[in-house]
Amino acid sequence: MTNQTSSPTPQQEIYDLIIKFVMDSVSGTVSGLCRVMGHKAIKTEKFSNIVLGAVARYFNEIAHSIESRDDDYVNECFDKMSSINLHNGPMHPIDILLLVGNLSFQLINSMHLEQMIIGGTNTDPEAAHQCRMNLYRVHMRSVLTDFSKELVTKLKGCDSKHEHEPLQPGEDLFTLTHE
Repeated sequence: MTNQTSSPTPQQEIYDLIIKFVMDSVSGTVSGLCRVMGHKAIKTEKFSNIVLGAVARYFNEIAHSIESRDDDYVNECFDKMSSINLHNGPMHPIDILLLVGNLSFQLINSMHLEQMIIGGTNTDPEAAHQCRMNLYRVHMRSVLTDFSKELVTKLKGCDSKHEHEPLQPGEDLFTLTHE
C-alpha cells in the first residue's frame, strides 16, 4: 500500500513561502540588532520600535530591488512567489511585499521582543545567541499561525486591470509614524 500525500494548493504554497520570508526577515533583523547592540542593551521598551524601523528600511530596499532587479536573493524569492498561479493569476511582487510587510509588522507588534531575547544561561555568547534566536523563531511561527490562519484561503492573484506604479528614486513603500 502506498502512502499518497496531496500536493499543497497554490495558496498554501505561496503562504508557506511568504511566512518563511517573514520569519527570515524579522529574525535576521533581530539577530543583527542583537549582535550590534548587545543582548543586555535590548532590555528596553523601545526595542520593538527599533526593529520596526529596521525592517521597514529593509523592505523599502527590497521594493526598489524588485523593480531594479539588482539583488539575486530578492529576485529568486519574489520570482518564485510571483510565479505561483492563484485563482485569477499570480500576485505581483509588490503586492507580495506589502503582505510580507503587514505580517511582519503585526508579528513585531504582537511580541514582547525585549522579554524573549534576554533569557538564556549559556556562557558561550555565540551559543547563547543561537539558542535565543531558535526560541524566538519557534515563538514567531506560533504567533504567525495564530493571526494568519484565514489568510491562506484568501490569497488571490492580480487581475489584468491591476496596475502598479513604479516607485520613484528615494520613495518609500513603507513609512512608520511614532505615537
